[in-house]
Amino acid sequence: QRLLRFAVDRGVRMDILPDVLQRIEAHKARLEERNMPVVQSAPEPTLRIQALGHPQVELDGEAVKWPVTTSRDIYYYLLQYPQGLRKEQIGDVFWPDHDPERLEGVFRSYLYRLRRAMFSKSVLYEDGLYRCNREIDYWYDIEVWEGLLDEARKPASPEVKISLHEEALALYRGDYLEEVYADWSDLERQRLRERYLLALETLAGLHAERRKLERAVELYQGLLNQDSYREVGHRELMRCYFRQGNRAAAIKQ
Repeated sequence: QRLLRFAVDRGVRMDILPDVLQRIEAHKARLEERNMPVVQSAPEPTLRIQALGHPQVELDGEAVKWPVTTSRDIYYYLLQYPQGLRKEQIGDVFWPDHDPERLEGVFRSYLYRLRRAMFSKSVLYEDGLYRCNREIDYWYDIEVWEGLLDEARKPASPEVKISLHEEALALYRGDYLEEVYADWSDLERQRLRERYLLALETLAGLHAERRKLERAVELYQGLLNQDSYREVGHRELMRCYFRQGNRAAAIKQ
């Protein structure tokens, strides 16, 4: 009202008042932004997760120090289920004998330690499900390894397939969580190990087809060192020896 009275006294045309008011509001907004303190947002954490061989999680280049191994194991277990799991599903694996009331306290305790060892949003809770935060910058050897093998199954030249298999096998530093002994890890270990052996077998065959017999022999020997009962490995290794002209080695095999 004071502004309108001032405008009338000064003979200002009423039809331009809306434009004047908009300019005033815009000017006030600019002043507020100029005086507003700058908030430095914390950079998102960078995760490097290793599950093949010795389990290790690195946060911003530093190895995560787990207060208890159960918290670490829960994290790796959740990694197997990107869609998330209910608290009761996790409890059935780690504390099958606990009643709901006791499970609530134990689960909260280990989840708190997990998040404290990593960061608060390392495990998210949405729609009744707990899941690992995959919305940050992270590298997980299992996902990279299986992605390479999946890509190698698509139609491509032998050279591309060989390159993808070689890159994948270089990532396989050991069996899945080789220090964790539990049913949930054993099942995943067996699945991934079978994929690894099949990848060895496939890569050896690709090299044999390209007449790279020394590399094929090396891979078939590695395959049989891992699984001495793999019949296809013995058969194809004998075939490679014959193609090399090494009849004695073929007969011995």
